Amino acid sequence: MRLIKPILAGIGTLLICVFLMTVVNLIPRENIQKNSEATAEHLKYTELFHYTDDDLVHSVQDNYADAKWMGVVYSIDPQHPFTSAIWGRYAQLSYENINDSFYMQVHGMEDVNATYSRYWHGAMTYIRPLLLVTDLSGIRIVMGVVILILQAAIVFILIRMRGFALAGCYTLAFLVIHPWMFFVALEYSSVFVIVSAATLVMLIMIKKERTEDVMPFFAAVGVLTNFMDFLTVETLSFTIPMMFLLIHLMENGNITDSKAGVREIIKNGIAWFGGYAGAFVSKLILVLFVCGKEEVQTALSVAAERVYGEVFPGNMSAS
Repeated sequence: MRLIKPILAGIGTLLICVFLMTVVNLIPRENIQKNSEATAEHLKYTELFHYTDDDLVHSVQDNYADAKWMGVVYSIDPQHPFTSAIWGRYAQLSYENINDSFYMQVHGMEDVNATYSRYWHGAMTYIRPLLLVTDLSGIRIVMGVVILILQAAIVFILIRMRGFALAGCYTLAFLVIHPWMFFVALEYSSVFVIVSAATLVMLIMIKKERTEDVMPFFAAVGVLTNFMDFLTVETLSFTIPMMFLLIHLMENGNITDSKAGVREIIKNGIAWFGGYAGAFVSKLILVLFVCGKEEVQTALSVAAERVYGEVFPGNMSAS
């Protein structure tokens, strides 16, 4: 019986996400054409993996992932807002870099010929509306500002709860991960918005003493993470809110030994993973019905290659 609420929370969250994605995909392509062309122009003359700070690995601006994402978003057919999102089509010829293919796609010189169906590409729920008013550079700035606001709210609540040392440590940890990179790549910022929002909601729940049953919360966060995820560190949306929950439970005496803490982590971890895995499996099921068995096999084989294979910096045309 205890699992019913997390399951319902996960299903409800996924249905809302899919509904919003379908609605924004009704935006006519001509309405985002101008800013898509500006984006393509910018990406065409930018390195796919641009070092923003000398040759430091942590300073890489991943224009490759963002170009592929923009290709998927641009290829959405407003006449088929749901099924075209399931396909996740984009343009990519084997002898071209993804930014060149996107440029040609936007200017009508190249048709979509590739798919990225294993991801939900949930970021299109904010990318397409923002393309009405700005290009990729502007969207990146918007996402960076949103993250900073959420992070500032987290620190503010920690201070209000008189967790001064924790607020200081959290701020230092945030600075260590180079937050300015959120302003230069959507790949980094999309999931971190979920991480920041989930952490903020957890702190609000802690402040209001509503932490008796947080499994539905973690199930919903797992779904949102998978929906927005694109080649990032997904587990942060579980570990950071979970860390604050453990600290709260230990301070209140609800956790008195390590075993109780481990049980709390496992219980909520199952809820988060269930939401994440459930969203992933749901996407594959939809791919099966909309695109066919061959597309599912392709999606799984590429996913397995990413998990078990090697990635080379020079391999920029891989699907």
